[in-house]
Amino acid sequence: MKYLITLLLLLVAPLATACKCIEFNVGEYLSNAEKVYLGRIISSQMLGSKGHMSATLKVAEKYRGAVFDLEEVVQRNSSCSLYFTLNEEYLVFEGRNGEVNQCSMRNTQHFRDLENQLKALRAIAKLGI
Repeated sequence: MKYLITLLLLLVAPLATACKCIEFNVGEYLSNAEKVYLGRIISSQMLGSKGHMSATLKVAEKYRGAVFDLEEVVQRNSSCSLYFTLNEEYLVFEGRNGEVNQCSMRNTQHFRDLENQLKALRAIAKLGI
């Protein structure tokens, strides 16, 4: 019985510490972002031994901030860490110092209602908000 309880705790513990992203809302993510853009990962690398990673993205569309044609983002090792997948497209809400996590950098393949979200971002970009 003792082993069964230990096994159950080991299986449930990762769920308790998993990252919780808020329901996607353009306004909420825009309010916390220095830069917003759509880009494709062209390279990624580990930064040291603590699990931090960086990725370079080729930017396809710019929505907010001083976005360059190539952007580098950094993610620190946490419950909200994400895996950078080469050649895949991401919608990025980049924080200070280029920091992102799985909530602020979303793979467009797994994005519900992507076209409507992009339309909203384009409209906001035109207004300069």
